[in-house]
Amino acid sequence: MTLVFPPNGTYVLNKQPPNRQIWLSSPISGPKRYDYVERDRRGEWVYLRDGSTLTDLLREELGLDLDPFQDVDN
Repeated sequence: MTLVFPPNGTYVLNKQPPNRQIWLSSPISGPKRYDYVERDRRGEWVYLRDGSTLTDLLREELGLDLDPFQDVDN
């Protein structure tokens, strides 16, 4: 998937189902591979080199407030 966010640039996301990974190419932070990790019975996409999450990166670089555990029904 290709996402264009001016003025930041173009982000490319690729899913890697056999490895349970998402590969991201960011114009700001560069390439990263996020692994699916279960924490407290909840799954998150985590960059294993530094422990950051895909949600954190999107919040920091794009200003998107994505809470993967937010209850959208309430």
